Amino acid sequence: MIRTQYLKVYQITYKIYGLLNRKPVGSFPAAKMLLELAEEQHPQSAIVFAHWGDYFLKMQDRAAAIRAYERADQLDPSDEGVVKVLRGVK
Repeated sequence: MIRTQYLKVYQITYKIYGLLNRKPVGSFPAAKMLLELAEEQHPQSAIVFAHWGDYFLKMQDRAAAIRAYERADQLDPSDEGVVKVLRGVK
């Protein structure tokens, strides 16, 4: 049912952030599902790819995280947060 609803990018990414940073342990399967939805609905959104990078870092997939952060940087080169994280993981 959620795929039939169109959500604004910040509605989705706010939920993703919460799922990835939930204590004591994040809800990674739910975050991945929302990331897939966010990318489907907002394929040109830098914040979606930045959150993919965050997700892949949590999954300890450094190569995929770098690719996601690089895509976020391509979409929005003015995002200093992405540039900083990308420098840290490279």
